[in-house]
Amino acid sequence: MPCFQYPLQQAQHAPAVPEAAAQQAPAQPAEQCGCACSCGKRSQEPPPLFVDDDFPARWHVLHDPSLAAAWLRPHEIRQEPRLFVEDCSRFAVQQGCLSDGWFIAACAAVAERPHLLRQIVPEGQVLFGPGYDGSVRFRLWHLGEWVEVRVDDRLPVDAHGVPVYARCQHKDEFWLPLLEKAFAKFHKNYIFLDEKYEYSLAEGLINLTGYCIESPRLHKWNANAVFDLLMGFSDKDALMLCKTDLPGPGLPGYHAYTVTKVFHHPLDKSKCSECEEELRLVRVRNPWGTSVEWNGAWKDGDERWNKLSKQIKDAMEYKDEEDGEFWMDIKDFIANFSDVCCATERPTEAMNMKMIGQVTGHWSEDDESGGHPDEMEKFAKNPQFLMVALGGISPEEEEKLQKEKKKPKKKTDKCDKKEENGEQEEPFNPLAGMEAVVELLQEHNRKKRTHKYGISFFIFETCAERRLTAEQLLQLTYVAGAAELRYENGVRAAVRLHPGRRYVVIPATEHAGQEGHFLLRVFSRHARVRLSPLPP
Repeated sequence: MPCFQYPLQQAQHAPAVPEAAAQQAPAQPAEQCGCACSCGKRSQEPPPLFVDDDFPARWHVLHDPSLAAAWLRPHEIRQEPRLFVEDCSRFAVQQGCLSDGWFIAACAAVAERPHLLRQIVPEGQVLFGPGYDGSVRFRLWHLGEWVEVRVDDRLPVDAHGVPVYARCQHKDEFWLPLLEKAFAKFHKNYIFLDEKYEYSLAEGLINLTGYCIESPRLHKWNANAVFDLLMGFSDKDALMLCKTDLPGPGLPGYHAYTVTKVFHHPLDKSKCSECEEELRLVRVRNPWGTSVEWNGAWKDGDERWNKLSKQIKDAMEYKDEEDGEFWMDIKDFIANFSDVCCATERPTEAMNMKMIGQVTGHWSEDDESGGHPDEMEKFAKNPQFLMVALGGISPEEEEKLQKEKKKPKKKTDKCDKKEENGEQEEPFNPLAGMEAVVELLQEHNRKKRTHKYGISFFIFETCAERRLTAEQLLQLTYVAGAAELRYENGVRAAVRLHPGRRYVVIPATEHAGQEGHFLLRVFSRHARVRLSPLPP
């Protein structure tokens, strides 16, 4: 990515700050000593500020040391720095000189959802004044757990005292560059965030939310099907990213973007007298946040906008500004973007479900990465997990259901239509099996530059309490799974669980000897399960 020079403002403090001074808290009003003399003597010296020895402010953690002139704390850059200045939005997010658009685009998506930001950035943290200690804490999701990452607040800045990497639009706001630093520490170095280290659109979204990911393959769908898919994700409040492979009109190649809105409007001559077809448009934002925008049909200022009524443009929140955000027709979207990533809190095929169990594991080069079941002897060496269906809904929920059944039913139009068609509402029946979704997520180790493996998993019904051999696996009944190898961060499949029955879940890679960590998690509305590794 080119390192764009944004309009810069001279730092309010000189960037060349001595190392010793950088370790002290900013000066506070003098405190009285407590005696009656009013001598103005300080009661105590401010404590030293936190210095992160695990992620030192040294040039070797930067992807290009020549870009930075110094390391400064926010209070050395601005007089009243804060993590958040006002209500956050995607427009606050601007990518810097590091090619980590895949992460910054994810931050822009999260910035529109305050409840997610509060999960990532704990409240009550300050960058100057009482309570300030020179550190900031963040939470990142990793294989089923929220991990706290604490960093000192020193940032690499240029000669003007402006952060060289990600920055917020408001100069007093610092949550984004400090979150980027925490993410760099999480991956051991800023350089490992660079796009040249194999990345996926899903990676940043997963670490920031822990959400379920879907990456539909655009080349397999026509324009209308892709649009309906994106509209469906938008209706489910999904966070969405997209990526280019090749450059297009105003679109840099191999670059990540945030999908910020999907808009459909049927053909209506009364509101758009010159429209020849219905509107199927997608709004996209470049994380650079500059004038580098789409330069084709429906670009900012395009004559097509003059044909739309003010009512439609207001509904679309159309703005002609050089802010990196633009609209595209769905056909142009498919022609220019190669990948789409959508993140939802629950699997889209089961939005009424909740997570009921999870377990972590790993494939090792030695004896626990057996590959695909094409070679059953090797396949049996994969990790094996026992999944026990403990039964249906809780006694409290069962009692609530029984009470509901005794109430007289109110007929609705929907019920009437079902009765007319001879259909009946099926009550929940645990004996018929409980619907569940099993998901396998693989870890992507950026430091080791591991690529995403082709992964899959298989579920068999079993009575075993110990690991199964190849011969034993051949005797089992295959129940469900994601049998097709997918080179994705995660794969999932629906399964029907029966109370009291036992299942073995076997996650597999394409080839034996592939090493990595993974997470198995199960979602269901009614079922309860116990997940545990099968002992030898």
